[in-house]
Amino acid sequence: MMNYVMYNTMGVSHDAQLRVFKLLQTIVAGGGREIFEHAHEILHKRWKLLYAILSTSARFSVQHIPPQFCTFYQRVRGPSPGNFLLLFQLPFH
Repeated sequence: MMNYVMYNTMGVSHDAQLRVFKLLQTIVAGGGREIFEHAHEILHKRWKLLYAILSTSARFSVQHIPPQFCTFYQRVRGPSPGNFLLLFQLPFH
């Protein structure tokens, strides 16, 4: 493990490593849940924009996935952007 960390951080400045370490400490001290909620909101907004663009296309569509129970949030939620499948509808000649 020590060799992995050593080789994985080669070329990354010490200052950048310290900033990331402090950021991770702050996230862990706060429970860590806020970072996931913030990331989910950003990705959800981006996905809605992409979905709006793709909905006008005749070649591309997005598979509808119904909401399901989320074990992380302990409630029923719509799928995350990574769970959507992009379906290519290519015309057959």
